[in-house]
Amino acid sequence: MMNCTLAHQLVTNPVFLTGVASQAIASLFSAVISVFVTKQCGHLYFHSNCKILIVAMLLLYIAHSISMAILQTTQFIRYLTFSNPCEVGLPSVTCICLRLPATVCMISIPSLLFAILVERTVALWKRRNYDTYGPRIGYFFTAIC
Repeated sequence: MMNCTLAHQLVTNPVFLTGVASQAIASLFSAVISVFVTKQCGHLYFHSNCKILIVAMLLLYIAHSISMAILQTTQFIRYLTFSNPCEVGLPSVTCICLRLPATVCMISIPSLLFAILVERTVALWKRRNYDTYGPRIGYFFTAIC
């Protein structure tokens, strides 16, 4: 736990505040771009399993971006409006609720990347009759990731 003097120095530092604000803005921008890209995925010429996994990953990017934008915006506002430097941090429950979705996304995104690797390996291995599998593999990997 940071002492009050250090907390005050940190949250009034313009470089720190610029970093927090920049992350909030970048997260919002990322969410908007990811929504646009997700809409364009319907026009891709990939197998349905690959599309399912790509869309799932993009939805995780959107959830992560929104979660981080809310967290950083909340912290930025709190840093600008605090009255007691000892209470500048977010309450524990609020912090957990805001960070948990981003953390889950950060675990699931690499899992989905691995699932895409496995799906493409299966597609290569079973290339003669892979189209008969339908979207089952994509839905299965999305569910477990």
